[in-house]
Amino acid sequence: MSNIRSIINGQEISEIELLRKELERAYIALDLIKTKLGHEGVDRILKQEMDEMDVKFQHFANTCNGELVLSQAVMQVDGLKAEDFLKCFRTFSEQTNWKANPEHYMIKDTEGGNRRIIETVGCWDKPVNLIGKFYPSIENAPAQAKAIRDEAKYPYVNYISCPVIEGDHSTAVAAFHQFRNTDTGCEVLLGVFMPKGVDQEMIEGHKWHLAIEWRNWARMAMEQLAKEKA
Repeated sequence: MSNIRSIINGQEISEIELLRKELERAYIALDLIKTKLGHEGVDRILKQEMDEMDVKFQHFANTCNGELVLSQAVMQVDGLKAEDFLKCFRTFSEQTNWKANPEHYMIKDTEGGNRRIIETVGCWDKPVNLIGKFYPSIENAPAQAKAIRDEAKYPYVNYISCPVIEGDHSTAVAAFHQFRNTDTGCEVLLGVFMPKGVDQEMIEGHKWHLAIEWRNWARMAMEQLAKEKA
């Protein structure tokens, strides 16, 4: 705000500097709370909200007639190749994953190769409890995901399906990200499919969610690779 000035040690602090520090401290505070709560604590305090969103998404899945809507963003990264990015991403710790976005309440790998994700979809008001699984191919992906697959341009893909109704991948919340190398690094076509009927604000909001989390994952990957080379 231009009508407020902050001065520390005789030096005026810019609004951007102040917001960066605020965000940094917010992440640290939230990290402490999530750590102290643990998985059981997160489940307990968010149960009502997750139950409400489960009913909401099951309704979408039951009424979408197999039609999905896409929330999509593009990210370009200098200094990081696609294959290195994906290698790091697939080995990130649970703590690293939840730090990628303040709205990641839990990202936990479970038995059977599944991943439990409690997050706010689309910058919405309440978190969703999703059970998903990474797949090496898009054989069981929704038809809409297969339709946008561009293997010639984006040779690498990261696909996770989170069926709202168990086993029904055609109406799943599906993360479908395509990667390619560039002269200076990589480009990622980020996408999440949701059952038709979700609020348009959720579709638009999730573009911001994708941009935030993948920016942080890219930064974390570059930091991890730098430490490995040191």
